Amino acid sequence: MLENFLSTHKAISFLGCISQLHFFHFLGSTEAMLLAVMAFDRFVAICKPLRYTLIMNHQVCTQMALTVWIIGFSHALMHSIMTSRLNFCASNQIHHFFCDVKPLLELACGNTELNQWLLNTVTGTLGMAPFFLILLSYFYIIVYLFFKTHSCRDI
Repeated sequence: MLENFLSTHKAISFLGCISQLHFFHFLGSTEAMLLAVMAFDRFVAICKPLRYTLIMNHQVCTQMALTVWIIGFSHALMHSIMTSRLNFCASNQIHHFFCDVKPLLELACGNTELNQWLLNTVTGTLGMAPFFLILLSYFYIIVYLFFKTHSCRDI
């Protein structure tokens, strides 16, 4: 992608496009899920400080990190494989600044309903679930801090 920004000839191979798509989805979904894990970590640290080392031990942290990376890799691999199996028969120019699933699906001449469904449901779930987990964690943190300070004022 950086090469295309600097050169006058804006082209990328199909393998390069699929690789770009894979890493975009892999790193994007992994980042969103890692932010949710970090929000959970902050929740435990603030709301249960005395039990923090018992809950968030090395094994739990490793398992959560590995789970996030495996889910992110599987998500990206699913999109990469499903997109690479499509037939492209007309124009091969993507009117987008990088290779993503939506522009590639617009170029495909076969049936893309399964790809669209996977894109909407799986990617939507992997985008919204961490968002709501982060909101939930910080909601509990704010409620915990609010009630803790109000109970201390009464004393």
